[in-house]
Amino acid sequence: IFSMVAGKQTRHQSHYFSTPIGKRVLKGSFFFGANASGKSNFVHALDFVQRMIVMGSSSIRYSDRYFRIDPDYKGKPGVFQVDFLADNKVFSYGFAVDYLSHGICGEWLYRIEPSGKEICIFERDESNKLHTELKLSDISRTRFDIYGEDLPAKELFLHKIGDKNLDPESELYDLLDAFNWFLRIIIVL
Repeated sequence: IFSMVAGKQTRHQSHYFSTPIGKRVLKGSFFFGANASGKSNFVHALDFVQRMIVMGSSSIRYSDRYFRIDPDYKGKPGVFQVDFLADNKVFSYGFAVDYLSHGICGEWLYRIEPSGKEICIFERDESNKLHTELKLSDISRTRFDIYGEDLPAKELFLHKIGDKNLDPESELYDLLDAFNWFLRIIIVL
């Protein structure tokens, strides 16, 4: 876990900003440690998440992605979750991937309201079914259902959304806001 949430100390107010949900987040941070302590693995994990979303699963080499110190982890899904601010909204996105079958075991995107309430933009279960808590118009509901029906078991829903032309007024536009956040982050290996 790497968190950019500011502590209770307010001595350097210029070092953080407040999110729409009232959390104070650091504007920048760094981490350090001994050699082989996981610093590069953090960057590689973020790169893995971005590549899965932006380029799709065909761009991924799965053979050594699991926690290799314990061989039992080769048969367990890898779970990745990122909480971020995009278009002045706070999102929580994550997915679980099976390293052996390369299938998606689960995927989710939530928007966190200023009240702290979490709105399910979508959730995907192990059977590849999608559901949402959004109040969708008939057109948006039809689009959402069609996108879900065409979803391959080895691809992320958020990756597939990147190809769609969503109207900024659509109830589904949060999907594109989330996709674009991952598209814009810069990872240096």
